[in-house]
Amino acid sequence: MIPWLRRSSISSLTARQCPSDRRSKAPSPLVGAPPERVAAIPVAFGNLGATTAASVTITATLGVSLTYVGDTSGITPTINGNLITWQLPDIGLWESGEFLLQVSVPDDPYGTRYSVTLQIASAGPEASPANDSASLEVMVARRLFLPVARR
Repeated sequence: MIPWLRRSSISSLTARQCPSDRRSKAPSPLVGAPPERVAAIPVAFGNLGATTAASVTITATLGVSLTYVGDTSGITPTINGNLITWQLPDIGLWESGEFLLQVSVPDDPYGTRYSVTLQIASAGPEASPANDSASLEVMVARRLFLPVARR
């Protein structure tokens, strides 16, 4: 198995699609939320490999001052300080799934950023360990809604 994490849309951390390639992706490298609110980080995972990915885990390391609030995985994670670990079921060839990781943003000045690192692993051998993690930032941000003018 070759785990890999990939950011979607804006910034792409493309992983090699080797035989037995399991995948997971994180959002663009920046997620924002107002102070004392919840930031939602989408995490998607799947298996592009030729064999089933067994004993799959995804671990999130939250930056200082970020607090785990919940997630939509349906799996109760193990929480140890700023480490959140999900034990996923085996992932068959071409199977995929996704969930939202929810973290609370502290009451800090706008523009303050906190790092989050995601890592995926399995019981199988890894041909490319360089592609099994991704990093992003959660920023204390002001939401701004702009009107849309149509002609």
